[in-house]
Amino acid sequence: MKIEKKLIALSIFAIAIGIATVLPMTVFMNAKAQTDIADSLFNIDIPCAYYNANITYNVEINDIVHEPGGQRTYDFWYRGGSVIAVQPSINLTVLDDNALARIEFLEYSVYTDKLQLDKSYSYFAFNEEAFGQIDDQHIATKYLAEKLVPNKRIGGQTYGGLSTTDPTEPMIRWIAGNMDSIGVGSGRSLDKQFYNILAAIEDTQTIYLDVRRVAYISLSKDGTMVIVEDNKLLQNLELTKNDDGFMFGNPAAVKIETYFRLPEIPYKGTDLPEKFWPEVFGKNPPT
Repeated sequence: MKIEKKLIALSIFAIAIGIATVLPMTVFMNAKAQTDIADSLFNIDIPCAYYNANITYNVEINDIVHEPGGQRTYDFWYRGGSVIAVQPSINLTVLDDNALARIEFLEYSVYTDKLQLDKSYSYFAFNEEAFGQIDDQHIATKYLAEKLVPNKRIGGQTYGGLSTTDPTEPMIRWIAGNMDSIGVGSGRSLDKQFYNILAAIEDTQTIYLDVRRVAYISLSKDGTMVIVEDNKLLQNLELTKNDDGFMFGNPAAVKIETYFRLPEIPYKGTDLPEKFWPEVFGKNPPT
């Protein structure tokens, strides 16, 4: 089912001259799925994708940031997450004469044959400012926060997106995915979700990445706004296990090799050399 809302003449004029126009949130609440799925405005290329998770036991943290001179010991430290390089480009054939603006929402799902490992979201937009703002938030961020992201994972969720106003200009690359870095002290236990992830990736040589367009919002020059929820598969990729985790593509090809690894365990032992203490702590370094 399409959900359409006609903007009043004044609102149409405001959009035409670039003034922010407030759109009612009830449009989100009433959005329903439909079977007539339009072509994607954004072509999606994934030059590189990574996933890994591991656990390290008996970790000492020289926590000179929060407790100068203090040292903490954890029974174990869990690290896990995905890093997905996403290169969007506009499919010009989808832009007809009546199209004023469009936002497409993407879901990145990483999984094995047995278990969901990670799920993250982003959006890509053409002429996003034409939608105006709702409650001082951009319409894309509002939709992500209220319709897609809540209660999806234990470790929290990162999201955002890119917008362009010139469909002929190359868009920059977006990095999607979530990361967890969790220290667990004596007497506590790691959530079962993370133990299940460790077991699932230990038992396989290949994991998978699905990129789906899960919704889009279109605005026409006549003031019609349409919100459609769908589940259109854009990419299905295999990530193969290597010494560093699971990888598709080559990080060197996208010149951002540093992103494709797990986060470091912070301040383990003497990871912050003393010569850098004045730079980090100023005139009062820890003793």
